[in-house]
Amino acid sequence: MGFGFSSASRRLIILLAIASVLLLESSAFFYVAPVSSASAGPNVIVKISNSSAAGYVITRETACSCNLSVSGSWVIPTVDCISASNLDYQVFVENSHIYEGSNMQFSCSGYRATPVYSMGFCRSSTECPTSFPKKDTISPGDKMSTVASLSSTGKVSITIKDSTKGWTATLTGTDTTTSSCCDSVVWYFYGPANTVVVHFLPMNTSGDSATFGKQSGSLGYYVPLPKYDVYEYNYTNFKTTPPSTIMYPTPVSSSGTSFNVVDVFPL
Repeated sequence: MGFGFSSASRRLIILLAIASVLLLESSAFFYVAPVSSASAGPNVIVKISNSSAAGYVITRETACSCNLSVSGSWVIPTVDCISASNLDYQVFVENSHIYEGSNMQFSCSGYRATPVYSMGFCRSSTECPTSFPKKDTISPGDKMSTVASLSSTGKVSITIKDSTKGWTATLTGTDTTTSSCCDSVVWYFYGPANTVVVHFLPMNTSGDSATFGKQSGSLGYYVPLPKYDVYEYNYTNFKTTPPSTIMYPTPVSSSGTSFNVVDVFPL
């Protein structure tokens, strides 16, 4: 079992982010620092210092009961184990309690241990990751990609591809969606709170795009749009004084389709 957010945790984080921005408050474990405005909205990416996550999230402010999809590609970095734990990179769509996508995991048994690289589907019914065919292994340097979709009627489709090794894994199914809650798409690393799990050189992402019903475009496309909020998560250790950054995403590229995830203390 990975360290993926439970649905309730993800929703709580988004709600806390919005509340924190509106109140201009911060807490010992969670605070928001808007880039150029006191609230989320057009032309603003809200920066969030979070104890467990690094990457980007797009959230639609109002429920749309619409088809959702997310795409993303990345190159697997070589990692160096620092502590006995797991670090996951997840790309998924979310509707209330339902999330569908992929989960890449770095698993470490201890300091300087040999890391285990694995890949799996991310399903609301089984958390992250689910079991994955043993033949479909991953290695540092592999070019990975994910396309995940969830229709308004609950149809699920997830495709994970390793272009380097030449394999593709696909999962289809159904789930129960709700029109009473906001929708999100996610590209981020997630790990244990306030903990450095691994060190690695910057991980490059590309082709990061999303669809919310009739709106479709790159990650950067959604920044100026009303009704959509874009959040930048910075993985932070709040046990240090002052809090120290563990990992963070670089600004979204000018094309809007990519960013890098940077380890503050790389290999």
